[in-house]
Amino acid sequence: PNAAALFIFTVVLSLGIAVSQPAVPSLVQAWLPERIGRGIAIYTNGIFVGEVIAATVTLPFLLNPLGWQGALAIWALPAAMVLLLWLAFTPTMKTSPQIGAAWFPDWRSGPMLRIGLLMGTASIVYFGMNTWIPDTLDARHAHNLIPATLGVLNFMQLPISLLLTIAADVLVGRRWPFVLAGLGSVVGVAGYILAPVETAPIWAGIAGAGSSMAFILNLGLPALMAPSEVARTTGLMLTIGYGAAFFGPAVGGFAWDWSGHFRLALLPMALGALAMIGLGVTLPRLSVRPPAQPAASPAGS
Repeated sequence: PNAAALFIFTVVLSLGIAVSQPAVPSLVQAWLPERIGRGIAIYTNGIFVGEVIAATVTLPFLLNPLGWQGALAIWALPAAMVLLLWLAFTPTMKTSPQIGAAWFPDWRSGPMLRIGLLMGTASIVYFGMNTWIPDTLDARHAHNLIPATLGVLNFMQLPISLLLTIAADVLVGRRWPFVLAGLGSVVGVAGYILAPVETAPIWAGIAGAGSSMAFILNLGLPALMAPSEVARTTGLMLTIGYGAAFFGPAVGGFAWDWSGHFRLALLPMALGALAMIGLGVTLPRLSVRPPAQPAASPAGS
């Protein structure tokens, strides 16, 4: 394919992700109203397992023998199968129209901005570390540690998501899990910056565990904080989160270029981890609440 086709279909793929991911918290609220934490944990566990399988299988079994076009075509097959299963087995949901219901995120809402910023802190730690581990290890003359360090950072998502599949219903909406995740992220990022380079995989793993824990639990907050506005709250949360994932590492790059010190590239990640603690400590106390039901009409009484 030519470059134009590649860009066009990349946009189509991105639109699919952008539409489907914000819908998940609403689906979990509708299907598992008393098990919101577990439903979110199962969903994110599927994402993380898919990442690991794709990263493990693609290079040796698909990319080398088939090329990148063939590899992408092969990965389209399971996506098509899942779509067919979705259409065949997804239960029909009865929805009542909400006249005048707001759909655009409320940027003036303090609670919405809070959970958006909390998602941003988790994103900036995880994506920032993924971005800067290769270059910072090169700067420390430890190129051979790049695969192990990135591998541990991303692998730690799996045990955390499996653990939260069991415990998320108890943890979602509480303050201390976010504080714990923030402390883990601070320790991981600080250790990676300051400790001997030989220990980089250890600190990256701690940062990966903390950021993935915050990411998973944060996805359950819209249904608890705004049960009647889950969709638009999730949209705002993910907008801020992925915005931080983009701009945070970029700011780190500017800091490195300006100062000449590679450690400053990780400063946004360290600040994000500290902010995670502060936002977790001040998180409102939340509990599972059913969404508001429309009032019965006089004719139906």
